[in-house]
Amino acid sequence: MARPCFHCLQMMKSVNIRYCYYSTYQNIIVRERVSSMISLQMSNNTKRLIDKIYTPVSCSVLEQHKLLHYEELMKSGFPHTVDKKTLDNFIQYNFILLFPNNYSYIIRGNVVYFFNSGGRLIVSSIINK
Repeated sequence: MARPCFHCLQMMKSVNIRYCYYSTYQNIIVRERVSSMISLQMSNNTKRLIDKIYTPVSCSVLEQHKLLHYEELMKSGFPHTVDKKTLDNFIQYNFILLFPNNYSYIIRGNVVYFFNSGGRLIVSSIINK
């Protein structure tokens, strides 16, 4: 089972599911507390719908729309404080997989900063250790 998409995670939180188990691309089973999980992923159906809506545009424009969507999800849904383990899982299983190499993050002290390809700050959060 893959890591839950953004919409599935919101549903799991709304019905108070406590833990989520999923497998990674390295075939590792991960357990996360749903209340502290962060996900930007889109389901395959959502991706297909976006592809269908933007069919007339070029692939590069379509990818740009997806990146902007992920950035907006980060701005609106990333918590002000985040547990270290939750942050590590988000970076490894969402941020690195969804954003191209020209997006970045920096951890300074107990704060994490995420930047877009233009070097603009998307969001920052305080890390609980």
